[in-house]
Amino acid sequence: MKALVTGATGFVGGALARRLHSMGWQVTAQGRNVLALQELERLGIHVVMADLEDDVLRASCANQDIVFHCAAKSSPWGRAQDFYLANVNGTENVIRGCEEFNVARLIHVSTPSIYFEFASRLNVREDAELPKHPANEYARTKRLAESNIDEAFARGLPVITIRPRAIFGPGDTTILPRLIERLQRRQLRIIGDGENVADLTYVDNVVDALILCAASPERTPGKNTTSPTVNLSFSGK
Repeated sequence: MKALVTGATGFVGGALARRLHSMGWQVTAQGRNVLALQELERLGIHVVMADLEDDVLRASCANQDIVFHCAAKSSPWGRAQDFYLANVNGTENVIRGCEEFNVARLIHVSTPSIYFEFASRLNVREDAELPKHPANEYARTKRLAESNIDEAFARGLPVITIRPRAIFGPGDTTILPRLIERLQRRQLRIIGDGENVADLTYVDNVVDALILCAASPERTPGKNTTSPTVNLSFSGK
């Protein structure tokens, strides 16, 4: 099998690219981090250094069986234009590449942040009502990206979207490192009664889910006018 992995120099994309390569897949890894790309190249993975909006990325969809779109600008704050370019324009570029080169399936990594509205929510379903006002530019642009994905599905592109939540594990530079640092500095406050339920997803479980999406039956991508979506999380205290 041949696969393009966008965002392969990131946390999830890198873990996925390495796993697929170990399984014997022919992997093309896209990213912008030179050192991370060099590490992947040393493993024997074909690498492409490109921005999400580049024609090079769209052309990299040629001869691919599966495209895993893991790349995104993910941050609670930043310039609106930067989020739009990466998350909306970048996703549209991937869609165009998949359509142009007849990719068999696009696996799109989104986020449950699109549901966030500054209040606790439990057992949120895929068809749950979205807040009227997105929490930030990341949530807003990921919602727009999903709209583009749904439109592509309506045109005939086989798409599956998953929404992993709070990913951690080897290579994590965001969640656990920050928590550990705050604990060491005794600056981590307990919120509520200390028995709060939190959604966390281990990175290997995300990779497992992505591979299952790629191997799922032909009937998986869509039974109506919207692409099938999986909210992926594992809750625990």
